[in-house]
Amino acid sequence: MNLSIGQVAEKLGVAPSALRYYEAEGLVPLAVRKSGKRVYTEDDVTLFRVLILARELGFGIAELKAMKIHFQRREGGAQARDDIVQTLLGQVDQQMELLASKRALLISAINCSCRSPITCNKLSL
Repeated sequence: MNLSIGQVAEKLGVAPSALRYYEAEGLVPLAVRKSGKRVYTEDDVTLFRVLILARELGFGIAELKAMKIHFQRREGGAQARDDIVQTLLGQVDQQMELLASKRALLISAINCSCRSPITCNKLSL
């Protein structure tokens, strides 16, 4: 199945410029062109989906490029990926701790009888 850049973007919920960016950064092979327009396959869509997920998880472009190089050489790719994922897990854990403390603060605010958040000792950080 051949899809246009607009169709792929719509399917993935991103702007076409995001797909062009991944291509320009060398994270995906250059798209086949028919009549001057990019044409993508379902395999291309899958690759874009993985890249988008990795970005949502916090992977930077440099990290994705590094993993791509390791995978292409077939050496160290899994270890490089695991190292990056472990770092990201630490970051996610820190964010979850921060969110948990903010959640607790908001719950205490719900149960507060103070008239103003300025004078409330439950809301002091």
